[in-house]
Amino acid sequence: EEGSWTPSMNKSGATGSADSQVTNRFGYYIKVGNMLWLSFYWYSNNLSFGTGGNAWYIDNLPFNLLTLQSSAYQFISGGYLYTNTHPSAYSAGYRWQSNGTNGPDTLMMYGTNNTTNASGGAWEFSGCGTLRVS
Repeated sequence: EEGSWTPSMNKSGATGSADSQVTNRFGYYIKVGNMLWLSFYWYSNNLSFGTGGNAWYIDNLPFNLLTLQSSAYQFISGGYLYTNTHPSAYSAGYRWQSNGTNGPDTLMMYGTNNTTNASGGAWEFSGCGTLRVS
């Protein structure tokens, strides 16, 4: 099965949704059995959101993910956060982890500055990888 989906970006503990300031977002997936390959992109050219919240996460995935298997979480390596107002927030060391913290259809961002607050300017998130669905 293959298709598209609309990713939603939020921040744990923050009120509202970053999607209200979105410029462009899209997602694509291929599912074979219980294996899901997905890619997503989310961009805002002037995002001000997330003050006081915790880590960023993407939700509205097209399927529920397997979140825990013998205490090992699934994750997608190589995802990133980019912002032109906080250059130190960019890092190739980010990962998107399926831990169920914000629901079974979410991926939580982990890495340096993953809790950075949006304070205007361009913000960009992306990820791509293979996960097991529940």
